Amino acid sequence: MDSAMKSFWKIIVLAVGLQLSIVSCINAATVAPLTYTNLGFLQGNIWYSKDPFYDGDKVRIYSAVFNSSADDLLGTAEFYDNDTPIGKMDFSVAGGGKIKEVWTDWQATIGNHKISAKIIKAQLSKVGGASEIITITNSQTGVDERVVDLTPTQKADLEKLQQSKDLAADYTPKTEMATTATADKIISDIKNLGGTTTAEVAKKMFDFAFGITKPVVDTINNFADTQANNIEIKKNELRKEIAPAPLKPTQGKAGTTTAATSTSLAEEAGFSLDSPLKSAYLLLLVVLGYILSHKILLYAILAFVLYLIIKFIFRLFSERAPPFKK
Repeated sequence: MDSAMKSFWKIIVLAVGLQLSIVSCINAATVAPLTYTNLGFLQGNIWYSKDPFYDGDKVRIYSAVFNSSADDLLGTAEFYDNDTPIGKMDFSVAGGGKIKEVWTDWQATIGNHKISAKIIKAQLSKVGGASEIITITNSQTGVDERVVDLTPTQKADLEKLQQSKDLAADYTPKTEMATTATADKIISDIKNLGGTTTAEVAKKMFDFAFGITKPVVDTINNFADTQANNIEIKKNELRKEIAPAPLKPTQGKAGTTTAATSTSLAEEAGFSLDSPLKSAYLLLLVVLGYILSHKILLYAILAFVLYLIIKFIFRLFSERAPPFKK
C-alpha cells in the first residue's frame, strides 16, 4: 500500500512538472518581438535618379536606412506605387549610427502616383549570438505623391496633330459645300442677266470666277497647312532616330585634349552619314515642308505644273488633228 501511494505521487509530480515545462515553452514562443525606435527609415526620404521624369522614363527610386543601435540591422526594403509592390532589396546596416541606401528600378507611367517604402523581415544580428526578430517604429517612409505627364516635346507634337485633325474635319466639308452653292448661284444669276450693261456682265463674271477660285484656294491652303504640320512631326521623329553621335575629343598640339567644334551643315540639320536612306528621306521632308509653308512658292510650282499639263494636252491634240486642206 505504501509503495503504491509513493508511485502515485511520483506520477502526479512528473505530470505537474511536464505541464509547467509546456506552459513555459508556449509563453516563450508567444513573447512579442522587441520594438526599436533608434533605427529604420529617415522619414520622408524618397528621391529619384532623375527629376523631373515623364511618361516612359526609367527611374531608380532611392531611400535610406539608419541604425543607431549597437548591433547590425538586417531586413528587406520593399517599394510601393499606390500600395502596389514594384520592387524590393535586401540590406544590412552596421550598428553605431551607420546609414545605408536602398533602391529599386521603376518605369514611370502617365497618371498620379504615391511612392513609398517599407521595411519587412527586420532583425538584429548580435555579435556571437543568433539573430533576433524585431519591430521597428520607423519601418515606413513618408508617401511621395507625383503626377507623371508627357514630355514637353510629346505634348507639342500631340497638339499639332490634334490641330491638323481639327483643320481636316472643320474646313474640308464646308469648303466643298461653299464651292457648290456659290457656283450654282452665280451661274443662275448670269443666265438671268437679260438686258444688263457690259459693266454689270463683267462684274458678274468676276464674282463667278472669284466664287469658284476662293474655295479652291482655301482648300489648297488648309491641305498645305495640315500636311506641313504632319511633316514637321515626322521630321522631329526622324531627327531623333538618326541623331549624330556626340563629337569625340581631339588631341591638341601640346598634348591637351580639346573638344571638336566644327560640324557640317548636314549634321546641324540632323542628317547622318550612318543612315543615308533616312537622311535622304529627312531631306525630302525638309524640302516639302518648306514648299508647303511658303504659299507663293507653292502656287508658283502648281502654276508651272498646270502649264506643263495644258501644254502637253494641246500638243497631243494638235498632233492627232488632220492636216488643214485648202
